[in-house]
Amino acid sequence: MCVIIVSSSVVYTSALSRRLLHYRATLQVNEDQKKQIDFFTSETSQVKEAIAELISRDNELRKMLGIKIKKPKINLSGVVASTERLKLSETEKGMVEKMSKVGTDLKVADEGLKERKESLEGLRERVKYIRNRFAHTPSIWPVYGRVVSRFGYRYSPWRGFHTGIDITSWYGSPIRAVANGVITFSGWKGGYGKSVMIDHGYGMVSLYGHCSKLVVGLGARVRKGQVIAYVGATGLATGPHVHYEVRKSGYLVNPVSYLNLDIFTASKIWNKTQ
Repeated sequence: MCVIIVSSSVVYTSALSRRLLHYRATLQVNEDQKKQIDFFTSETSQVKEAIAELISRDNELRKMLGIKIKKPKINLSGVVASTERLKLSETEKGMVEKMSKVGTDLKVADEGLKERKESLEGLRERVKYIRNRFAHTPSIWPVYGRVVSRFGYRYSPWRGFHTGIDITSWYGSPIRAVANGVITFSGWKGGYGKSVMIDHGYGMVSLYGHCSKLVVGLGARVRKGQVIAYVGATGLATGPHVHYEVRKSGYLVNPVSYLNLDIFTASKIWNKTQ
C-alpha cells in the first residue's frame, strides 16, 4: 500500500507539475496576445483620429471654396478607444470578443481611408480646375490709379451709358492683363483710341482703351499681370486714363466686381451658378 500510495503521489505530482507549466505558458501566451491586441487597439484609435482630422480639413477647404461638403459613408463612431476597449476586455466580454472587435475596427478604418482618398482626389481635381479658371478670370486692377467714371448711365463728360469704368493714372503708366488669355484685338478702335481686347475663356473678355502704346499683337497669349500697353489719351479722352471693360457671355458687366477678386469668392460664385 505504501508503495502504491508513493507511486501514485509521484505520478500525480508529475502530472500536476506538467499542468502547472502548461498553465504558466498559457498565461504568458495570453499576456503576449493581450499586449499585441492593446497595441493594435491603440493603433486603430490613432488611425480613427487621423481620419477624423482628414475629414475636418477636407470639409473646411470645401467650405472655403464653396464646394458641397461630402458626408462620410463610413461611421467611425463605433471604433472604441483603447482605454474603453481595455475595460471591456477586463469584464465579461473577454479576449475573443476584443480580438474580433479590433478586426472589425481595422476593417472600418480601412474603408474610411479609402473613402477619404477618393474624396481628396476629387477635391484635388476640383481645386486644380478652380485655380486654372481663376487664372483666366479678371481679378486685378489693370493699372494703378483711381476710378473717376463708373459703369452705367452718366452725364459727363459725355451723356449716355458708360460701358466700363475709367481709371485715371500717369501718362505712360503700364497697363496689365487682368487675367490669362489670348489677344483678340490690338489696334485703333474708334472712340476707344488705341485698344487691346483679351479673350480669357469661360465666356470672359476684357477691353483696355485710350492707350498711348500697345506692346502685344493679335493672337498673342498673355498671363495675368503681364504688361500689354501704356496709359494714354487716344480716341475720345479728356486726359490720360484707361477705359476698362469686362464682358461675360457677350454681355457688359460692371468691372468693379472684378477688382481685387479673390479665389475663394470667385469659387463660391461659380459653384452657385453651376
